[in-house]
Formats: sequence, C-alpha cells, structure tokens
Amino acid sequence: MIRQERLKELAPIVEKAVIEAFELARKNEKNPNDFVLFLENSYKLNHSNEGWSPYSLGPGLDWICDKDRRKFFVDMIRLPFEVQYNALKNEEKKEKIRKFSIHLELMVYTHAWESIPNLRDLKHLANFIESKPYDWELEVSTYKDQKSKQDFIRKDIRNIFQKMDLKIANVMTSSYHSQLRNAFAHSQYAFFQDRIRLGNYSQEDWQMESISFDEWEDRFMWTVLLFDMILRKKQEYKKTIAEENDYIEVWEPNDKGGYKKSILVYDEVSNRFIWK
Repeated sequence: MIRQERLKELAPIVEKAVIEAFELARKNEKNPNDFVLFLENSYKLNHSNEGWSPYSLGPGLDWICDKDRRKFFVDMIRLPFEVQYNALKNEEKKEKIRKFSIHLELMVYTHAWESIPNLRDLKHLANFIESKPYDWELEVSTYKDQKSKQDFIRKDIRNIFQKMDLKIANVMTSSYHSQLRNAFAHSQYAFFQDRIRLGNYSQEDWQMESISFDEWEDRFMWTVLLFDMILRKKQEYKKTIAEENDYIEVWEPNDKGGYKKSILVYDEVSNRFIWK
C-alpha cells in the first residue's frame, strides 16, 4: 500500500539520483548529442523501405506494447487504498485491503523489472557513463532465463553506477531484488501476519526468507519512483535542450560501418525531436 507521507520522503531522493545520472551520461556521451537519441528512444528498424534509413526516432514497437502496462500502473496507484485503510476500525477489513494492495503491487513490481523499455533506459544510461556510443540495436529481450536477467541488471547496469558512486545505484539496491520478482512470477509467496513469506527461499546468503509489509512497500515505492522519474526527466530534458539549441546534430550510422551527421529539429507541439 502506497503511503503518501513516505512517498513524499522518497521522491526527492530519487529525483536527485536520476538527475545526477542524466548529467553524467550527458557529459560522458561518446558522440555529440547521443544523449538526445536516448531521450527520443531511437532504434534501428528490422526492415525498412529501399532507399530509406532504418534508423528511427520515437517509441517503437516495444514502447507501444508497454503502453497498456504503464496505464494500468497509473490507474492502480490512484486507487484509494490508504484512505480506505485509515478510515476503517475493523482490523480484519484493514488487513484485507492491505493484502489486496500488495498482490497488485507485486504484479506491478514484477512487470516493471521485466519491462524491456525500462531496462533499456537503464542500460543506455550505464553505456553513456562508460562513454560508449549510442546503441541503436540495444537488446535486452535475449536475457530469457532469470539468472541471466539478474546478472544483466546487477552486473551490466547497477555495478557500473556503483563504480561511479552514483546515487541511482543505491536506489536500485533499495528497490530491486530478483527473489521478489520470481516469487510473484511463480506464485511462491504467502502472507503470515505482517510479513510476506517467500517460498523460493533456499538458504542462500543473498536471499530473504520473508519481508515485512513495510519493507516490501518501500521497495515497491523505490521502484515505481525510479522508472516514473526517468520518464519524467526524459520529457523535461527534451524541452531544456530545445531551448538551448536551434537544431541538434547527431551521428547516424551509415551503410559503410561508419557515421554520418544528421540534423534533428524540435517539434514543440509533441515535445520531441524529429529528423529535419
């Protein structure tokens, strides 16, 4: 259950962490304005018409497919669970509301850490921080098994943030835990008093046997704030960059294995950069 008071405490921490990561990513970008390509979710089409560039700006299929999940998340967090919970005096009814909320939160949490656009955003930021060029074909869907996905999130993303002592690494540590995601995905969890008992606990050092409701709800709020803040800042940065530049030069890959300069201009109505 999202507690508004706690949400207000965590939101500015996450905002500072995301801004810090964005600023370093922009500073360390390999090619000029690679960061703008990230803001525009740029990607390479699998197929394109003859004579047309396969390099495209915009949401792409993955973002379009993710749209309904994001809408469900927005609708879900607007449900008045906390108001209903606080208005009740019957402890049994209060417990029912809290458990119902946690079931939905576990689903949203699992989907958030499985979302290809979410993971792609984090990986792009990690790449920029290591001064790698923009990856037009960045692929995360190949990480099929859970162990590989865990390593991808932890080693290929969070550890890179940690090396640079970025606050976003702490946000990820406070939010992500593969055991929680897997417990929901495989229906290996149950409620005992005020704790979630995890049925996939196998006594490994990194695992949890259970987690309290309060601890869980904090992990959930760190997660939703992280991905929501990244989306918000991407929109804000586009406006800021557009105010600073009449047009944007980017390095677009060519068919000879090199790059060519291309021009982007800003469309104020849709708050996006488009090919000139």
